[in-house]
Amino acid sequence: MISDSKQAMQELEVELAALIGQKNLNTIKSGLTTLAIALCDQQDEELTLLAKKLSQQLGPDKALALGKLLISNND
Repeated sequence: MISDSKQAMQELEVELAALIGQKNLNTIKSGLTTLAIALCDQQDEELTLLAKKLSQQLGPDKALALGKLLISNND
């Protein structure tokens, strides 16, 4: 089920990139990362600071890849 979700997300990303361009998609992903971090602020400040630092260092694509890797390790 999770692998189906991952496949669907990858297909959606490819379709969105084709429609709006990779640069615009990266901007959206970066904004969503910022939003997710802001929502986590209330839960764990230390983890949030680490997430912000990694997001800035990695950029949106690699930060997303890291998130996917972390999630897949919980399967």
